[in-house]
Amino acid sequence: MNAIDLSRKNGKLPIMIYCIAATIVLIPLYLPAINPVLHQAPAYISQQPNLTNPAFCPPILKGRHLSLNCLELSGNAPLAQPEVYSPCDREVQLVYNDDFFTLGCAQEGFTGYFAPSRWEALKINGDGGVDVTGAPDGLLVEGANSALVSVDAGSTVQWRLAIPAEGYAVFGWRVVGGSNLFSVLVNGRQVLVADSPEEVDDRFFSPLLHPGDQLTLQISASADHSAAVELSQFRLLTNATGVTCRLWTAGDDAGEVAQFTQFITYERPSITQVLFPANRDGIEAPAVSDISEAHPDHIGYPVIDRDGNPDTSNDQYSLNEACGYSATWTDEVISAGRRCILNRQWLVTDDCGSNTMRIVQVIHLLQGAGDCLPSQPGAQPATQPKARPVSATAVLSAAF
Repeated sequence: MNAIDLSRKNGKLPIMIYCIAATIVLIPLYLPAINPVLHQAPAYISQQPNLTNPAFCPPILKGRHLSLNCLELSGNAPLAQPEVYSPCDREVQLVYNDDFFTLGCAQEGFTGYFAPSRWEALKINGDGGVDVTGAPDGLLVEGANSALVSVDAGSTVQWRLAIPAEGYAVFGWRVVGGSNLFSVLVNGRQVLVADSPEEVDDRFFSPLLHPGDQLTLQISASADHSAAVELSQFRLLTNATGVTCRLWTAGDDAGEVAQFTQFITYERPSITQVLFPANRDGIEAPAVSDISEAHPDHIGYPVIDRDGNPDTSNDQYSLNEACGYSATWTDEVISAGRRCILNRQWLVTDDCGSNTMRIVQVIHLLQGAGDCLPSQPGAQPATQPKARPVSATAVLSAAF
């Protein structure tokens, strides 16, 4: 067998091996001079944001939701500008667009804010990823209070929407055909799972939801059959009468954009905050001169008193349809000697519930009893709510 002798007895071979090794080590040091392409930095292998890469440096938006009293409903919701800045120190322009939606007892079913077109439909892959290219059909409305969600065999589909106001989502559901899995998630956490043959219909009542919470309806079909779930009588049980959805958009001079949806809700006051007009009996308040002065236009209607102090009037607001309250009255005439007395029976009704308040206002008239005639029964004039923004756009600022 032949062998290569690497010992010192053969002095030339070690020298040759040394020279070859040195050449291999030194050649890469000269390659950049030979081929300038090797000077280029390696390409990004990750799509993670990098502040040195202008393609991944959108503005940062941080905002908060607002809750106002419905008495403060006006043509333009107050501004609560979100914090905005550019991590790359670019010039940023901030604009917003308003859309108003009615909530509470005036809203039911898949209408208004909860219209089918407002639900985002997503198809979930087997690995948990989201398929944005093959999004499923949206909710199919079959009536004012009914909708149908359906998916193909072997598919999992989600429909989700941000909750606009504090409250509870309530709806009926019924699985149609097949062995399917229906679930409801709040902010990604399952709050309802129906996966057995016995669970084919029920009524869902959510935990307390807050503005911005993500409500998700999810249905998974078996590999052999398509699936469908019928939804009915959808309601958001809330004390809010309406919401302004303010979409903030921040764009920089490089074309990068960030968005934030701010919910501005209008809450109803409690019926316990209703303050009735004082008795005009000469003790609590002065008596009136005659029947013409006894009309509520002159001596007052019930009001909402926000601080509970009847002596301060700057926080008192008339009952109006924006807050869902109404008032009616009837008069009963009593003759007391030569004096006429009206017992005015007030009824305040909560238009969004079964709550009512009744009180008798005593009114003494200084005129003679012979001239005493009761006022005609009436209702407090419906104070129209102030203008509500349906759509409004504004440029707020242009440099940060």
